[in-house]
Amino acid sequence: MEFAFKHMDRSEAVESAAQEAFTAVLDRYAESPINFKVLFSVNRKFNSIHISTHLRDGHQIELEQGEDNMYKAIELISDRLGRELSKQKSRHKAARHKDSIRNMPLEETAEE
Repeated sequence: MEFAFKHMDRSEAVESAAQEAFTAVLDRYAESPINFKVLFSVNRKFNSIHISTHLRDGHQIELEQGEDNMYKAIELISDRLGRELSKQKSRHKAARHKDSIRNMPLEETAEE
């Protein structure tokens, strides 16, 4: 994970809270390690977080969350990241099993 801070000082507390929240989501949903970038920014009292990642199957996830409290924004965006990873995982699983032999119809044998 790469953390960047825009218009604010680097905060170890924010960084560790984000690291903990995102690691929990990744441990639950990710099949392989995912590297992503997290940008924390402040625009007049409005805190926002932007996450950008590329999954191994070529899909890209871009999420942005804004709140008045940075910790609340971390919690909300980690929930959204979990939902997105869950969707991608189920799509990948469905595509992988779509052409499986288990899903092929049985051919009727011609009895004479």
